Amino acid sequence: MKINISMELPIKAIPIDKHYDLELKEYDVTDIRMGQSHTSIFLDGQSNIFNSVHFRFELHGKPIDIYSSGAFNSYRRFYLPFICYGEEK
Repeated sequence: MKINISMELPIKAIPIDKHYDLELKEYDVTDIRMGQSHTSIFLDGQSNIFNSVHFRFELHGKPIDIYSSGAFNSYRRFYLPFICYGEEK
């Protein structure tokens, strides 16, 4: 059974290194696709798909942990918190 929850959240991705040669500024996240061994990040205005390990993420100016949040991690979909605030692990 596949469950798809769609929501538009103002998630921002901020590069933490120069791996992708992006400016070190906030980018709007259009999609997060988390699998067993990888997480793909899609940024507004960018044609590339990015690996999540090269970014930190914020929602409403607060850091979020996308890996612990059920909103993004399908393996935690039915666990709380749906959005896990705080420093990423």
